[in-house]
Amino acid sequence: DAELEIFRGVIGYPTVAGVPSSPTRASSATIQVSGENVDFYRYRLGEAVWSEEFSVAEPIVFTDLTDGLYELQVNGRSQYSSYLADEDAVSVVWEVDSSAPPIVITGTPETPTTNADATLSVSGVDLYRYRPDEGFYRAEMPIAQPVELTRLEDGEHVVDFIGKTGAGPWQEEANATRVAWTVDRGYGFDLSTLERVRHERYLDIGSDAQTFVWDGRDDDGVFASAGVYTVLLTVRDELGRETKASALVRIGDLAENAMPLAASPGTQKGLHAYGRFVVWQDQRDGSWDIFARDLFGANGSEIAVTSDSLNQEAPYTDGKFVVWESRRVDGGWDIRGKDLQLGEDSFSVTDTADTDERNPAVFWPWIVFQARPAGIETAPWQLVAFDMRDSSSRVFDPTTQDQRDPAIHKNRVVWRDFRDPGAGEIYAHDLVRDVSVRLTENLHGQFDPSVYEDWVVWSDSRNGQNDLYGFHLHRRVETQITNTPENELRPTINGSWVVYQEDSAGVLVNNIRIKNLARTGSIQMTNLDSEKNWPTLASGRIVWQQGRGGAEQLYIANAPNLMPVADNRNFVVVTSGLADGLVDAEALLSAWNAGSSAPSITRYTAFSPTPTTETLLWQAGIPTGTNFGLADTEFVWVEFEEGNVLDLGRATCSPIDLEAGANVVSYACFPDHYTAFGLVAELGPQNVRGIRMLDVYTGRWQAASVTKGVLSGEDFAIPRIAVVMIDMQTEISQWTPGE
Repeated sequence: DAELEIFRGVIGYPTVAGVPSSPTRASSATIQVSGENVDFYRYRLGEAVWSEEFSVAEPIVFTDLTDGLYELQVNGRSQYSSYLADEDAVSVVWEVDSSAPPIVITGTPETPTTNADATLSVSGVDLYRYRPDEGFYRAEMPIAQPVELTRLEDGEHVVDFIGKTGAGPWQEEANATRVAWTVDRGYGFDLSTLERVRHERYLDIGSDAQTFVWDGRDDDGVFASAGVYTVLLTVRDELGRETKASALVRIGDLAENAMPLAASPGTQKGLHAYGRFVVWQDQRDGSWDIFARDLFGANGSEIAVTSDSLNQEAPYTDGKFVVWESRRVDGGWDIRGKDLQLGEDSFSVTDTADTDERNPAVFWPWIVFQARPAGIETAPWQLVAFDMRDSSSRVFDPTTQDQRDPAIHKNRVVWRDFRDPGAGEIYAHDLVRDVSVRLTENLHGQFDPSVYEDWVVWSDSRNGQNDLYGFHLHRRVETQITNTPENELRPTINGSWVVYQEDSAGVLVNNIRIKNLARTGSIQMTNLDSEKNWPTLASGRIVWQQGRGGAEQLYIANAPNLMPVADNRNFVVVTSGLADGLVDAEALLSAWNAGSSAPSITRYTAFSPTPTTETLLWQAGIPTGTNFGLADTEFVWVEFEEGNVLDLGRATCSPIDLEAGANVVSYACFPDHYTAFGLVAELGPQNVRGIRMLDVYTGRWQAASVTKGVLSGEDFAIPRIAVVMIDMQTEISQWTPGE
């Protein structure tokens, strides 16, 4: 039988080897420290203070030892944990005596040891006798013959030796030379002080191989938090005898290198991000002010948008403009805005003493906000659209009940509306066509709508807990996006991805997940035991608010390089992380087939004068065909039998050199909301003949071309990770998309 247990945390149990036999004439000693999961150690002699910390790769070396008794204590720790209590340190003793007998014993096992056998060698004399564990002395033996001890029971073991040189006398038994060690088959495996998160039993295994795959969840199906876990395996035979082994597993955050967003340690909240900017409200100077950060580049600059003695709150950005609600001296609220790219002075959207305007949202040329008469708290909030082109404004869908929490993308506005029975419905309005549509019809609550192109996503309580629902405005279909026992809240859409918070780890322990709207399944971004709220995704970064109740701060992390693939052939970007981690096509195909089904992987070796390829096939569970290496910035042509999301690892996004003629560009850092027409405009229409890309969702080629300086075809979206074909009239060097 076997038992597999997974514990949160690690315990390091030190062992000591190389202790001299005692008494010894040697005035030096080299002691090696190791042990189950031990990476570092410290030691002390006698009652001295503990030494500094050393790596287990560095032994303890003593020299110039004078005659006397030495007691060495050693304590160890894993790189992921702390030291054991002092009383649990390993203690060994030996005596240095310059007049000691010449016999030397080597091969003493480390102590404590899980090994029940030992082989001891003797030198310094011609013949020797030994007795194990206070027994009787065995007959004399030549030193060429070692002592073999097997099947030792748990406990301390002491072996005494006496020696003889030539015709000289035997060493006195009262002055025997001794070695000692402890056998403990369970040493290093006592994890009872750690929390056990997973437990599996395997009965009557026999000789059959067993496979266990951990999906990172505990016995209750909850995702385990980030950290290092110890996997303990215990195998028992029919007599009850046990063998144990352990391994470490690290659960990390896919949101890499999280760090505070703001330069100041003050309280921040109210974040929003789109395109190249993230904006938030910050209390570093006493009152709330608006700040922004440019997400382009490794260390985008921070911008102080406002510096006012009155509160400035609830910022919202479209990647160029930022708008916010501004406190008036009379206690009311107006809306202001600023062009973040031009850096000009802020401007007034409203300046009305008799009306309060709050919760603005912007997408050029529109600014949408809530408005109601000042000082009349029973009056309903109504949504107003402001057109920056002519500074006109209008209430675009008047009702007698509240309209709250607007969000906007292009000309589409979504909000939470209370005109119908229930706890609020989701509505949408097209500001160009001037048409409203009700998206939900349910007496339960609908919250926090987000919109991008044809998708609207919100949090919905109709199933008891909060799930995410979506509505596709073109297909006019409602879809339940999540269906889990936990709550999913505060979704934000970015392209084909929705990012949201969830509480599977427990109340007030929110973490972040991400989901591709065209694929099933969600991907856990964070697992730390802290409360994360209001996540957003922009320009390859995930930003969130952490904490609650006056201690909020904003954090930013690199988003993983996730690429959705369809159930057909796909161009897949090879990133530096993919190339470094998997090296060649065999490793990549094996990894993909471990969790999905990828029948083949192909590399183009030439495009002209005729395309030539190399292909590796997955047949009968093994890769067959031509293996080839993986290189950063290349791409592979992969067939999948089902839709999936690939984690491509980290990516190096250097400038691109484009040659005259056909170029195949494999890139993992295209800017958010990038399009074919934008790419051509950036390179210059005079330099480009055309651009093509395969739409992963439909399997259809999309194309745009330039004829006599005129663009035609589709202004198709280019996702952050993509392979595009660009036909160049002229050569361009060191091109960075979006800059």
